[in-house]
Amino acid sequence: MTSNARKHGHSSHAGVPQRTPTYYSWQNMLASCRHPSVPSHPNYGARGITVCDRWLKFGNFLADMGERPEGMTLDRIDNDGNYEPANCRWATKEQQTANRPLTPAMAAALDRGRRRPR
Repeated sequence: MTSNARKHGHSSHAGVPQRTPTYYSWQNMLASCRHPSVPSHPNYGARGITVCDRWLKFGNFLADMGERPEGMTLDRIDNDGNYEPANCRWATKEQQTANRPLTPAMAAALDRGRRRPR
């Protein structure tokens, strides 16, 4: 059996672990969006975040995104947008933190910091 996942040399073959960081990022993206049993699903798939059809094959994801640079992870530019070429990039933790939406707790903390006691 020759699968698309094995033609690129990024996944394991015959039980020998060879998975690359790029392949792990792709697997985690798919799982977060498609499998309700995955702990991250409520933040992705349950919110309606999907993976474009083209990226269901690892070879296409790799062709569009390239290798994952060391110290970077997959990031959606628009946090409410889907995983697709125009909305994704490899980003540092700092870039991802700056790109995260404000939670109610974060907004309240910012508001408290802006108020000055009289």
